[in-house]
Amino acid sequence: MAKKKKSKQNNYARRKIEETQRRNEYFKRLKAICDMIHPDLHPMLGPLQRMILYESRGLPFKVLADGKVSEELMDAINEYARMVQKKEAVPIDAAEEHKISIMEYHRYLSPLEWLIRPDGPYDPDIRPEPDRFKGFPWYESFFEHREKRLGIYYRQITQLFTMVMSFVSDLRYYIYYMHFEEVLGGRKNTFDLKYHLNIHIQPHRVERRHIRLHNGEKRNALRMTVSCPPDAARTVEVPENLRFFPLSISPSFIGAKGFRANKRRPIYVSEHALNRLDERTGCASSGYMQMFMYQSLSAATSLELKDGRLLLEFRAFNHKIGYLVLSIQPNSILVHTFLLLTADGTPEGKNLRRQLGLQKQDHQYLGIDKLSTFIHSDILQHEDVCQWFRDAGCESLLKVCEVLKTDELWTQDSEQIRLAGRIREYLKANEPTDAWDIPEEEENSGEEENGAEEEDAAGQLPPLPIAGEEQFAGVNPLYGLQGNE
Repeated sequence: MAKKKKSKQNNYARRKIEETQRRNEYFKRLKAICDMIHPDLHPMLGPLQRMILYESRGLPFKVLADGKVSEELMDAINEYARMVQKKEAVPIDAAEEHKISIMEYHRYLSPLEWLIRPDGPYDPDIRPEPDRFKGFPWYESFFEHREKRLGIYYRQITQLFTMVMSFVSDLRYYIYYMHFEEVLGGRKNTFDLKYHLNIHIQPHRVERRHIRLHNGEKRNALRMTVSCPPDAARTVEVPENLRFFPLSISPSFIGAKGFRANKRRPIYVSEHALNRLDERTGCASSGYMQMFMYQSLSAATSLELKDGRLLLEFRAFNHKIGYLVLSIQPNSILVHTFLLLTADGTPEGKNLRRQLGLQKQDHQYLGIDKLSTFIHSDILQHEDVCQWFRDAGCESLLKVCEVLKTDELWTQDSEQIRLAGRIREYLKANEPTDAWDIPEEEENSGEEENGAEEEDAAGQLPPLPIAGEEQFAGVNPLYGLQGNE
């Protein structure tokens, strides 16, 4: 019994020592931040005010799941949130000479702003006397730029939301909504004055259905659905029925003309299209590229194909990198597949065939049907080969390679691909395409049902009249974590 009592006393003493150390470290950093504002500020705070700041300090973000979210995913999101809080900075002064992290902003600066604010009521037991700061230029300048600091703070949290929602969302599994919650004091402990910051994440399964085409075939498709745009500064919580909304547009918006072109239709995307988007971009985050798919559908720049379908420009990082192949169905708009800019059926692919003789199987052999091949290659070091692609209209791919060559979502451990030399040797050899004996893409069952036909989007298939619409003439620590179960 004596040993247990002694052990409890030792634990209590250790906790008290650790608490004292944390408090001393807090006061030390508080003085340093006060000195960044002005050396006169810290001496103007009495012992009581400093203790109030310690008791009301802000805590790091805590990410909470509103629904069934996997433990693995929550751990990854929390780790990413901690990294952002430590990395991103908020300027203290107008000249941005001094900056502190987001974590320090809500731990030190936000309570300090509340304590010495000029518009607050005077309370001798809590706040310093307001007249004590009156007339000091540094004090007036500090609060003159308070709204700017707050705006930067909320903008960075909103960017955190956007990144997390983009990286972890995937139409094939779940998409996510996030909102920010600021709570002063604990809900269970009335003596808790700390500033609690919570991020809530809510999963949502999108609608799944089979789209029947004009010829009776079916495609397994998912409703294009987006989450409500995040806004950390939003004061009113978005109602649950408005957090996720499916996308619907009229065919005329994406270039179709004729009878009933202005009738709005829901947009569906085939699983085949999502799989090809992953394969042909090589991005480590499916949700990230799906975000660009939504943005491209909103941009509405398209070309008409001979079979009645549409090629919609797919833009990412402000550059065109490929196309979405779409068809107008009686009651829906369906995204069939994604083609990289160099694909055999695109205008740029036709230019490559006309100028260099490259066809579909050549693209597959050289690997130029994938964005990752360009990013991981030496092509930017060889101006003559780059010019071949520029002449074919593929300059935007080269610009994206320049942007993404050091991006963590496209990193690889293997050696750089010697693409330029490979293309030169291949063209010099002038081998017929069938000599390489490259098999055609096979048809698959399930989500890839009849998927191979989508690759021949440039009118090489028999014409596909639009059923019921004959008049139409003309569309971080987080990567790879999707499941909730």
